[in-house]
Amino acid sequence: MANILMAWELGGGRGHLERLRVIAGFLQARGHSLSMVCNEPRPAHQVFHPLGIPVYPAPELRRDWGAPAATDSYAQLLLGCGYAKAPAVGAMLRAWRRGFERLQPALVLADFAPTAMLAARLDGVRVAVIGQGYTLPPPTRPLPFTRAWEAPPVERLALLDTAATASINAALVDAAGPGVHRLAGLADLFDVDASFLCTFRELDHYVGRGEADYYGPVFGDSRGVAPEWPDQPGARLFAYLNAAHPLFRTVVSALRQSGIPVLLYARGLAAAAVPEVAGSTLRVSLEPVHMQQVLADCDAVLCQGIGTVAAALLAGRPVLVAPEHLEQDMVTYRVHQQALGVGLVPGATEEMVQAALRVVLDATLCRDRAVAFARYYHGFSPAMAAEAIAEICHDLCNDVALRTTAVESAP
Repeated sequence: MANILMAWELGGGRGHLERLRVIAGFLQARGHSLSMVCNEPRPAHQVFHPLGIPVYPAPELRRDWGAPAATDSYAQLLLGCGYAKAPAVGAMLRAWRRGFERLQPALVLADFAPTAMLAARLDGVRVAVIGQGYTLPPPTRPLPFTRAWEAPPVERLALLDTAATASINAALVDAAGPGVHRLAGLADLFDVDASFLCTFRELDHYVGRGEADYYGPVFGDSRGVAPEWPDQPGARLFAYLNAAHPLFRTVVSALRQSGIPVLLYARGLAAAAVPEVAGSTLRVSLEPVHMQQVLADCDAVLCQGIGTVAAALLAGRPVLVAPEHLEQDMVTYRVHQQALGVGLVPGATEEMVQAALRVVLDATLCRDRAVAFARYYHGFSPAMAAEAIAEICHDLCNDVALRTTAVESAP
């Protein structure tokens, strides 16, 4: 069958890898050969080596570490990752095209991989783009503001869009000559053969996206260690928190003081630090926990990322979100807006954490809204979304008319 190149260029965390891993299994079942080109080859190798999928390092983007932490738009994000200078974009394009020449893909499945998408455009390779919302902004001109809770800086958004588009167009002309098809605006970057929005309308980072096909989140929920809960009575809380999170110590102290039975997956915590974190009511896991099992056993979830938020709500569990960066801030806003849970603010105190815990564990509103969410999406599974995506990618590789199998099409 066809060669499919999976590309992941920007962002961090295992969510990108897990999403692509699940889809890759369905593509392999259809006989396709896959390769992975990404910015984090070591964890990617751990994920894809068991599937026999080779992993290659992606061309490195030259990040501008002076860029603001809270970016106003996808355009500003690109400008802070090397796109402010056309020669840098051109160098990355040349590197991606060399990879395409070597691997000969019939399709690029791009997950937060803008330069791979541009290189495929130049080489006439079909592109399917996948993302969980933030990485797939609505194709408006200019691209939309990221912080729905603030008034959008309209003129600034237009300037950012223009700057990123000009840099890209200069690089395209340099690569293919003045006759190359240029972008009229950054939204044209997302004019691809297929686009897969892997989230739910309620959790879409961009409020009021407009017409869109939501395939639903794709994540692996059948791997991980069995949950081991503290032998204590009471409503249980599952917590999944990065040990490097600025609020980690504050949250841990609040959890221990609360007396709530807690199972904490502390990603990145050193084994030597477990005794000072764990307690009689707080059990610590250094390994990912089997998500289906732990959600069946708990009453609420404390977490950061949209994948865990979605999994918790599908199980009817309200969430306490502890955002660490803008993308997670956007998810927290959607959760709070719909009373599916609450969020922690930067610099939250132990008292504030404990008050938030009482809301998600004791208040009926969040619990009822989470149960209603689960009831609405009853029957959905990440595997269902992944298989639908794989089928469309299969059609693209075989030049078959596209079919759409979205979990929801929302105006």
